Amino acid sequence: MSIKDFFRKIVIIFLVFIFIIGIIFTYISYKKEINNNIKEIKFEIKLISSNFRYIFEKRLNFISEISHEINNKNNVENILEKIYTYNKDEIVYAYFADKNGDIVIVPKIKIPSNFDPRKKDWYIKAIKNPEKVIITTSFVDLEKTDVVQTLSKAIIVNNKIIGVLGIDVKRDSIKRIINIVNLPKEDKICIFNKNGYILYNKEIKNISNFIKVIDDNDNDTHTHIIKKGYNMYFYNKITDDIYILYVYNKSDLFKLVIKKIIIIFAVISLITLCFLYKINDFLNKKIINPIYEISKSMKNVSIDLRKKEVPNIKNNYDIKEIKEIANSYEMMISNAIASLMNFNLLTEEIRKMYNNLKSINDAFFEFVNLINIIENENLGMEEYFNSILKYMISHIREAKYGSISILANRKWKYITAIGHDINKLRSLEFYSDPKNFNIREKVNIITYDELFKSDYENLEDSQYIILKEVTKRFKYAMTYIAELEENKLLMISIETPENKMFSKESIEVFKAQVNLAKIFLDKNFEIEKIQKIYFNFAEKLASVAEGHDDVTGKHIYRVGEISAFLAQRLGLDEKEVEKIRKFAPLHDIGKIYVPNEILNKEGKLTNEEWEEMKKHTIYAKRLLSGDKCFDYASNIALYHHENCDGSGYPYGLKCDEIPLEAAIVKIADIYDALRAKRPYKEGFSHEKSVEIITKGDDRTKIEHFHPKVLEIFEKYHEEINIIWERINEIGGDEDNEY
Repeated sequence: MSIKDFFRKIVIIFLVFIFIIGIIFTYISYKKEINNNIKEIKFEIKLISSNFRYIFEKRLNFISEISHEINNKNNVENILEKIYTYNKDEIVYAYFADKNGDIVIVPKIKIPSNFDPRKKDWYIKAIKNPEKVIITTSFVDLEKTDVVQTLSKAIIVNNKIIGVLGIDVKRDSIKRIINIVNLPKEDKICIFNKNGYILYNKEIKNISNFIKVIDDNDNDTHTHIIKKGYNMYFYNKITDDIYILYVYNKSDLFKLVIKKIIIIFAVISLITLCFLYKINDFLNKKIINPIYEISKSMKNVSIDLRKKEVPNIKNNYDIKEIKEIANSYEMMISNAIASLMNFNLLTEEIRKMYNNLKSINDAFFEFVNLINIIENENLGMEEYFNSILKYMISHIREAKYGSISILANRKWKYITAIGHDINKLRSLEFYSDPKNFNIREKVNIITYDELFKSDYENLEDSQYIILKEVTKRFKYAMTYIAELEENKLLMISIETPENKMFSKESIEVFKAQVNLAKIFLDKNFEIEKIQKIYFNFAEKLASVAEGHDDVTGKHIYRVGEISAFLAQRLGLDEKEVEKIRKFAPLHDIGKIYVPNEILNKEGKLTNEEWEEMKKHTIYAKRLLSGDKCFDYASNIALYHHENCDGSGYPYGLKCDEIPLEAAIVKIADIYDALRAKRPYKEGFSHEKSVEIITKGDDRTKIEHFHPKVLEIFEKYHEEINIIWERINEIGGDEDNEY
């Protein structure tokens, strides 16, 4: 555990301790606050009750005194006017009702015809208790929504009750008394009578349920408490049937206490955090940071040594032991760096020498590889020139992009390019006279503007514009134009976008690659010459073979062109397509060893004759084997009668064992044999021939053919028909077009 982690743990434990203390303090404060509130509420309720009783007694005395002034019914209205005038701030009505049910009210209001005061509670109780002033409740409105307190007293004249005097006290006078005291929530006070009528604050519900638990025999003036859930009900008796009630909800207090505790806890936490911050700052500056800095530096000692830097330790620590550790460590690293720098001086030179040698070695082996692959006959011009161009871009420091092109038959053809859009360059058709290029067989370094000035002179305007659009802009170009055979030109160019001339070393590397390109082309031209000789010889052999069997002299050319067409549609490269075109006519070269009487027999061959006829494939192998240039021809002649289902001859090979070139020639040979007219049969139409090949008959089955070759044949049979018809019309000696 690190020092910082240890200190953080101490801080967390301390804060948890403060939190637990806060919870305990909250609980104690909550209990204490409840007890204080209970005492305060009991006192305030008792004070309100006392004030109400004092007011009631005062009003009772007033009623008693007034009642003695009433001598008869004649002066009642004057006395009521007097009562209302002097007490209109506190009373609603003053009224007198006689025993006949007649009533006088001040101020005057409209009294319903069916109203009988003798049935009212204030009248009945006053008659029953003529010596007392009765306190009851009544309604000041017909809808019985506004309850008031009524004071009533029986009026006795000559020892006879003549009626009852009543006063309705305003509710505002009750509110003024309640406002004197200091309770947590005044809206929790309610004044009601035993009948359930609420004199003040109708917001408190279920008074009737509360009335059931009030002790009717309780005549003291103490405040009583009833607890129900979170609520505490404080009540006190004001008069015989009027009570005051205060509802106290402990949850409100709990919320208040929580708020206070949160504030206290926040203040304590803030003070604690400030204190801890000071301690943390002290420990960080004096102990933790110095130790951590030294520890980190020790862990990264290998990095410090590689950077050749002495660790940046301030070494101004107040603690003596830490200061001594820092001094010792700085001295150790200083000595180690000094030793390392001496060692690096030696190794840096070795590293530079190694890198230079490695770069030279890599370049040398790449160059040797470019020389060696020249002998690869299957290596195409585009592939080899692309390798040369990549070599120059990699090993000529200034070069960033370039291109290689050939001018043949007055037409420029781009072979490869790096940095430029080769696809667009290849799509262009530029024609130029080789005589326009005077600078040959030498390295020429020119600018972008100079090069395109020369192109402008040698190209048409439209060609010049297009070439400029597809060529990436450069600062300098190093070019070489080499003369080839048959008035052809080879142009190699590498470009740099930087304002920096090519070095002498770069020029020498460029010359070496130009020479390789020329050697490759010279070798290719020689191979092409040899191939032409072989192809011409193959045509002569084919003519000899068909002289035994083809009365029209066109069969070999049709098979050659149809085979080349199928090979091209199968995706074979140009060289393979050309070999198939030239060597397919040799497919029956072995027939020159088959006796003429068998070849030209019009009837059906005997078994012995048929076996001799099949040997023409073996005879062809004897004739063509031993010369690598005739490998394609040998495969075609030997295997073109093999079937994919293994039913062919001479070896009964399966599909994957038969060379593709032989499978291609097989289907072309059968198609032409079906179409051609022979002494022993009539020729079939194109449609019939295609039907036989793609669906089969008694001799030919679709299982005989390579599936992919058969698919291509069926897809392009219309084009094959066009080729067959053209050659058939032109003749066998006009094969140069097909």
